[in-house]
Amino acid sequence: GASFTEIAFGHGRAVFLPGMMLGGNLKIISGKVGYERFNVLNRDAGSTDALKNFRNNTTSSVQPGLDLGVLWKLDEILPSLPLNPRGGVVARNINNPGFNQPAAARANGESSKYSLNAQLRSGLVFSPFRWWNISTDVDLTKNRTTIPGYKSQMLAMGTEINIFNRSWINIPLRAGITKNITTSASKPSYAAGFGFNLL
Repeated sequence: GASFTEIAFGHGRAVFLPGMMLGGNLKIISGKVGYERFNVLNRDAGSTDALKNFRNNTTSSVQPGLDLGVLWKLDEILPSLPLNPRGGVVARNINNPGFNQPAAARANGESSKYSLNAQLRSGLVFSPFRWWNISTDVDLTKNRTTIPGYKSQMLAMGTEINIFNRSWINIPLRAGITKNITTSASKPSYAAGFGFNLL
């Protein structure tokens, strides 16, 4: 398993065609990688050594990261398009930052680095009204997970309704659904939430 904390410095600006914007993040990523090989058939039921050993076999390291993205307000080049459509593509971690693996992982034949492989994702958003957004996005890459041979390629759809929708106060209400489309056995997951924007 691995956990990552990112500090990002970003910038974006209009470029080339009407409604098109290009942006990027230069990031400092702190990664913590843990490892434990657990042979189920050789352990007694109720054994808790696996989690304890996993926590003891961790290594932390810091690497730079780079993201690039493009956003296009499509109705600025085709004004006849309804619903204020916007489309975007983002490439994350395009430099494939690699983080140190614990000694236990290397001893079991794993590589010396745990790589955050580059990911490519695309999305569309429509706004039937100024206070209502509907979006969908999908991974264009099959992404590595910590489970050998198991890939992740997420398809997501969601909506946001903005209560008040003023510059000085807003309460966005959100709901969505996500599914890993690399396997039919993957079940969809649902999410809901809200925010509070003041001033």
